[in-house]
Amino acid sequence: MLTDWTPDGRFLVFDENTETGSDLSYVPVSGDRKPVSYLKTKFNEQNPHVSPDGRWLAYQSDESGRYEVYVRPFPDGERDKVQVSAEGGIDPRWSRDGTEIFYFSGDERLMVSTVRHVSSHFTVVTSEPLFHVRKTTNRTSYTVTPDGQRFLINTVSETTEAPITVLLDWTAAVQR
Repeated sequence: MLTDWTPDGRFLVFDENTETGSDLSYVPVSGDRKPVSYLKTKFNEQNPHVSPDGRWLAYQSDESGRYEVYVRPFPDGERDKVQVSAEGGIDPRWSRDGTEIFYFSGDERLMVSTVRHVSSHFTVVTSEPLFHVRKTTNRTSYTVTPDGQRFLINTVSETTEAPITVLLDWTAAVQR
C-alpha cells in the first residue's frame, strides 16, 4: 500500500506483501521506475513515512513480538534503527518540522515522541500520551495539522445508529 512520498518528490514509499510478510520498498518517480527493496525481513514492516527533511523513515514492525514504531535512515535501510515506541506502537506520522513523531500506542492512546536528529544520529528525547482514541477503522486513520496541534481521526462509532429504511417501488406508492 502506498503510504508516502519523499518531500523532494523523487520517491514513492510503500509496504507490500511478499513471501516473507509485509516489507518496505520505494520506487523512483523518474528514470527506470523500478521498485527498490528498502527493508525485507521475516517480520512485518508497515506504514512507512518519510521525515520532512527526507533523511529518515518511520514505520511499524512486529519484530519484538508486537508492533512498535522504529526509525531508520532513508534511503539506506541497512543502517541501524532506533525504536521510538516503548509499549506498542502503530501508524507513525511526522510533525511538519520533523521534531515529533505521532503514533497510536498499544492501549489506544495517541502518543507524541520528541526526537532529535543531527547528521546521522537519531535520538528519542521524550514520549508522552496526548489523549485516548477509540478504535480506528484502518491503517490510514488520521492526519495531523501542519502546526501539530489538531488531529483528524477516523474512528469506529460505538453509538447505535438509526435504522436505514429502504423503500422499494416508491414510484407506485407516489402514484396512488
